[in-house]
Amino acid sequence: ACNRARHRDDALLVAACEAISDSETSMSRSGLAFNDVALLLKAMAKHEHRDDTVIDILLARARGQLPEATASDVSHLLTALIRLGAVGHVVLKSEGRESLVSELFWRAGAQLVDPYIPPGDLTNLCAAAALLPPCEAGACLLVAAAELLLSGGSGASAAVPPRDIVRRLTSLYAFDRRLAEAAAAVGTPGPPQNRPASFVPVLRRLGPERVG
Repeated sequence: ACNRARHRDDALLVAACEAISDSETSMSRSGLAFNDVALLLKAMAKHEHRDDTVIDILLARARGQLPEATASDVSHLLTALIRLGAVGHVVLKSEGRESLVSELFWRAGAQLVDPYIPPGDLTNLCAAAALLPPCEAGACLLVAAAELLLSGGSGASAAVPPRDIVRRLTSLYAFDRRLAEAAAAVGTPGPPQNRPASFVPVLRRLGPERVG
Protein backbone atom coordinates (compact mmCIF):
# COMPACT_ATOMS: atom_id res chain seq x y z
CA ALA A 1 0.00 0.00 0.00
CA CYS A 2 2.85 2.41 0.87
CA ASN A 3 4.48 1.75 -2.47
CA ARG A 4 1.29 2.46 -4.43
CA ALA A 5 0.26 5.53 -2.45
CA ARG A 6 0.32 8.78 -4.40
CA HIS A 7 0.63 10.91 -1.27
CA ARG A 8 3.10 10.63 1.60
CA ASP A 9 1.89 8.62 4.56
CA ASP A 10 4.86 8.65 6.90
CA ALA A 11 2.86 7.22 9.79
CA LEU A 12 1.96 4.12 7.81
CA LEU A 13 5.53 3.59 6.63
CA VAL A 14 6.96 4.13 10.11
CA ALA A 15 4.47 1.62 11.50
CA ALA A 16 5.49 -0.92 8.87
CA CYS A 17 9.17 -0.43 9.67
CA GLU A 18 8.53 -0.78 13.40
CA ALA A 19 6.66 -4.02 12.80
CA ILE A 20 9.56 -5.38 10.75
CA SER A 21 12.19 -4.44 13.34
CA ASP A 22 10.13 -5.68 16.31
CA SER A 23 11.71 -8.94 17.50
CA GLU A 24 8.28 -10.21 18.51
CA THR A 25 7.17 -10.16 14.89
CA SER A 26 10.17 -12.09 13.57
CA MET A 27 7.91 -15.00 12.68
CA SER A 28 5.82 -12.74 10.45
CA ARG A 29 9.01 -11.53 8.69
CA SER A 30 9.72 -15.12 7.73
CA GLY A 31 6.73 -14.98 5.40
CA LEU A 32 8.19 -12.17 3.28
CA ALA A 33 9.00 -13.18 -0.29
CA PHE A 34 11.83 -11.53 -2.24
CA ASN A 35 9.26 -9.50 -4.16
CA ASP A 36 7.78 -8.25 -0.87
CA VAL A 37 11.22 -7.08 0.26
CA ALA A 38 11.83 -5.29 -3.05
CA LEU A 39 8.47 -3.51 -2.84
CA LEU A 40 9.01 -2.48 0.78
CA LEU A 41 12.40 -1.00 -0.07
CA LYS A 42 10.89 0.70 -3.10
CA ALA A 43 8.26 2.27 -0.83
CA MET A 44 10.95 3.46 1.59
CA ALA A 45 12.85 5.06 -1.30
CA LYS A 46 9.71 6.65 -2.72
CA HIS A 47 8.91 8.25 0.62
CA GLU A 48 12.58 9.04 1.40
CA HIS A 49 12.42 7.02 4.58
CA ARG A 50 15.76 5.41 5.42
CA ASP A 51 15.96 3.04 8.38
CA ASP A 52 19.26 1.13 8.36
CA THR A 53 18.09 -1.48 10.86
CA VAL A 54 15.06 -2.31 8.75
CA ILE A 55 17.14 -2.34 5.57
CA ASP A 56 19.54 -4.88 7.09
CA ILE A 57 16.63 -7.08 8.20
CA LEU A 58 15.01 -6.92 4.77
CA LEU A 59 18.24 -7.67 2.93
CA ALA A 60 18.93 -10.66 5.15
CA ARG A 61 15.50 -11.95 4.18
CA ALA A 62 16.14 -11.16 0.51
CA ARG A 63 19.38 -13.14 0.57
CA GLY A 64 17.54 -16.16 1.90
CA GLN A 65 14.91 -15.86 -0.82
CA LEU A 66 17.28 -15.07 -3.69
CA PRO A 67 16.49 -18.26 -5.67
CA GLU A 68 12.93 -17.00 -6.18
CA ALA A 69 13.89 -13.47 -7.27
CA THR A 70 13.15 -12.28 -10.80
CA ALA A 71 15.35 -9.85 -12.69
CA SER A 72 12.67 -7.19 -12.18
CA ASP A 73 12.66 -7.84 -8.42
CA VAL A 74 16.44 -7.37 -8.31
CA SER A 75 16.14 -4.21 -10.40
CA HIS A 76 13.58 -2.70 -8.01
CA LEU A 77 15.63 -3.62 -4.95
CA LEU A 78 18.92 -2.19 -6.23
CA THR A 79 17.27 0.97 -7.57
CA ALA A 80 15.64 1.54 -4.18
CA LEU A 81 18.92 1.12 -2.31
CA ILE A 82 20.68 3.56 -4.64
CA ARG A 83 17.94 6.14 -4.15
CA LEU A 84 18.12 5.64 -0.38
CA GLY A 85 21.89 6.09 -0.42
CA ALA A 86 22.19 2.72 1.27
CA VAL A 87 24.39 0.80 -1.17
CA GLY A 88 26.89 0.01 1.59
CA HIS A 89 24.46 -2.61 2.84
CA VAL A 90 25.00 -4.79 -0.24
CA VAL A 91 28.60 -4.18 -1.32
CA LEU A 92 30.39 -5.50 1.76
CA LYS A 93 31.43 -9.14 1.98
CA SER A 94 30.69 -11.30 4.99
CA GLU A 95 31.21 -14.83 6.24
CA GLY A 96 33.44 -15.73 3.28
CA ARG A 97 30.60 -15.14 0.79
CA GLU A 98 30.43 -12.86 -2.20
CA SER A 99 28.92 -9.46 -1.59
CA LEU A 100 25.15 -9.46 -1.81
CA VAL A 101 25.28 -7.13 -4.79
CA SER A 102 27.33 -9.72 -6.69
CA GLU A 103 24.82 -12.43 -5.86
CA LEU A 104 22.00 -10.14 -7.00
CA PHE A 105 23.67 -9.40 -10.32
CA TRP A 106 24.43 -13.10 -10.92
CA ARG A 107 20.78 -13.93 -10.25
CA ALA A 108 19.45 -11.20 -12.54
CA GLY A 109 21.96 -11.93 -15.29
CA ALA A 110 20.89 -15.57 -15.45
CA GLN A 111 17.36 -14.45 -16.36
CA LEU A 112 18.01 -12.00 -19.17
CA VAL A 113 16.69 -14.48 -21.72
CA ASP A 114 13.22 -13.93 -20.22
CA PRO A 115 11.22 -12.04 -22.88
CA TYR A 116 8.92 -10.58 -20.23
CA ILE A 117 11.47 -8.38 -18.45
CA PRO A 118 10.19 -4.80 -18.81
CA PRO A 119 12.76 -2.73 -20.75
CA GLY A 120 12.93 -0.17 -17.95
CA ASP A 121 13.82 -2.80 -15.37
CA LEU A 122 16.72 -4.14 -17.44
CA THR A 123 17.89 -0.59 -18.10
CA ASN A 124 17.86 0.13 -14.36
CA LEU A 125 19.90 -3.02 -13.75
CA CYS A 126 22.52 -1.75 -16.20
CA ALA A 127 22.49 1.65 -14.50
CA ALA A 128 22.91 -0.01 -11.10
CA ALA A 129 25.92 -1.98 -12.37
CA ALA A 130 27.47 1.30 -13.50
CA LEU A 131 26.68 3.22 -10.31
CA LEU A 132 27.71 0.60 -7.76
CA PRO A 133 31.34 -0.34 -7.07
CA PRO A 134 32.55 -2.48 -10.01
CA CYS A 135 32.20 -6.23 -9.61
CA GLU A 136 32.57 -9.18 -11.98
CA ALA A 137 28.88 -10.05 -11.74
CA GLY A 138 27.91 -6.52 -12.75
CA ALA A 139 30.33 -6.63 -15.69
CA CYS A 140 28.87 -9.94 -16.88
CA LEU A 141 25.33 -8.57 -16.63
CA LEU A 142 26.29 -5.54 -18.72
CA VAL A 143 27.92 -7.74 -21.35
CA ALA A 144 24.87 -10.01 -21.52
CA ALA A 145 22.50 -7.04 -21.78
CA ALA A 146 24.62 -5.49 -24.52
CA GLU A 147 24.81 -8.76 -26.45
CA LEU A 148 21.02 -9.00 -26.38
CA LEU A 149 20.66 -5.41 -27.52
CA LEU A 150 23.25 -5.67 -30.30
CA SER A 151 21.90 -9.00 -31.56
CA GLY A 152 18.51 -7.46 -32.26
CA GLY A 153 16.87 -10.76 -31.37
CA SER A 154 13.86 -11.56 -29.24
CA GLY A 155 13.72 -11.71 -25.48
CA ALA A 156 14.78 -8.85 -23.27
CA SER A 157 16.13 -6.91 -26.29
CA ALA A 158 12.79 -6.78 -28.10
CA ALA A 159 11.05 -3.41 -28.59
CA VAL A 160 13.52 -1.41 -26.50
CA PRO A 161 12.66 2.31 -26.45
CA PRO A 162 15.43 4.60 -27.77
CA ARG A 163 15.86 6.22 -24.35
CA ASP A 164 16.60 2.83 -22.81
CA ILE A 165 19.09 2.00 -25.54
CA VAL A 166 20.98 5.22 -24.81
CA ARG A 167 20.96 4.61 -21.05
CA ARG A 168 22.23 1.03 -21.45
CA LEU A 169 25.06 2.02 -23.75
CA THR A 170 25.94 4.91 -21.45
CA SER A 171 26.11 2.43 -18.57
CA LEU A 172 28.78 0.43 -20.41
CA TYR A 173 31.06 3.44 -20.65
CA ALA A 174 30.26 4.54 -17.09
CA PHE A 175 31.14 1.09 -15.71
CA ASP A 176 34.50 1.04 -17.49
CA ARG A 177 35.24 4.57 -16.30
CA ARG A 178 34.53 3.61 -12.67
CA LEU A 179 36.57 0.45 -13.16
CA ALA A 180 39.57 2.48 -14.32
CA GLU A 181 39.18 4.87 -11.38
CA ALA A 182 38.95 2.00 -8.90
CA ALA A 183 41.94 0.21 -10.41
CA ALA A 184 44.02 3.37 -10.11
CA ALA A 185 43.14 3.77 -6.43
CA VAL A 186 45.93 2.91 -4.02
CA GLY A 187 45.36 0.16 -1.48
CA THR A 188 42.34 -1.49 -3.08
CA PRO A 189 41.14 -4.07 -0.51
CA GLY A 190 40.31 -7.70 -1.13
CA PRO A 191 42.12 -10.67 -2.65
CA PRO A 192 43.78 -10.11 -6.06
CA GLN A 193 41.10 -11.91 -8.07
CA ASN A 194 38.45 -9.53 -6.70
CA ARG A 195 40.33 -6.29 -7.27
CA PRO A 196 39.09 -4.00 -10.07
CA ALA A 197 42.51 -4.13 -11.73
CA SER A 198 41.93 -7.79 -12.53
CA PHE A 199 38.61 -7.17 -14.29
CA VAL A 200 38.44 -7.00 -18.06
CA PRO A 201 36.59 -3.81 -19.10
CA VAL A 202 33.14 -4.36 -20.56
CA LEU A 203 33.92 -2.63 -23.87
CA ARG A 204 36.99 -4.82 -24.35
CA ARG A 205 34.89 -7.95 -23.76
CA LEU A 206 32.38 -6.85 -26.36
CA GLY A 207 34.92 -5.52 -28.84
CA PRO A 208 35.10 -1.73 -29.47
CA GLU A 209 34.02 -2.17 -33.06
CA ARG A 210 30.61 -3.44 -31.90
CA VAL A 211 29.67 -0.47 -29.71
CA GLY A 212 31.48 2.33 -31.50
